[in-house]
Amino acid sequence: MKDQPVSARRGLLKALAVGVPGAVWAPHATAAPDATAAPAAAPPNRTLKFFNAQEALAMDAIAARLIPADELGPGAQEAGATQFLQGQLAGAWGAGEQFYRQGPFEAGTPEQGYQLSFTPAEMFRRGLAALDAATRKQDGKPYAELDAQRQDAWLHDMQAGKPDFSPLPSAVFFQALLDATIEGFF
Repeated sequence: MKDQPVSARRGLLKALAVGVPGAVWAPHATAAPDATAAPAAAPPNRTLKFFNAQEALAMDAIAARLIPADELGPGAQEAGATQFLQGQLAGAWGAGEQFYRQGPFEAGTPEQGYQLSFTPAEMFRRGLAALDAATRKQDGKPYAELDAQRQDAWLHDMQAGKPDFSPLPSAVFFQALLDATIEGFF
């Protein structure tokens, strides 16, 4: 008879340990995406704090190419890298509140870090607009609507500094995209 209360307590604790986290997670759970379905536009429940709809789609596509989902888990897009980044860009970091912005601005060494006058918000606005303009000119579509191979080719070219996004160097913008995607993923 003495074992019954202990057993009941253990059962209650087990139910709470499994049930409460499951109950918190359950409303947010979604089915695995269908690989054959066309990519959806911006999710209807997503609040855009910084990006406009086109920028958000481009950033989602970039995040999906930089850190893709695989059999081991979600990629940067599924992890919400775009939402993380737009929160950062809408805040103090995006405004460059802690950046030195008096110049002169010259090409520096990698050890010297970022050497441009743009705030992060300005850099992402200019960079995403320049990327979409370049892909529309060359491929007839914005970056988010290109197939995966063309998206990868554009990212590779940006990493090499090939497209001219003057006055923003495309290689600097690519590195900012990569850094932001990694931070947003983790």
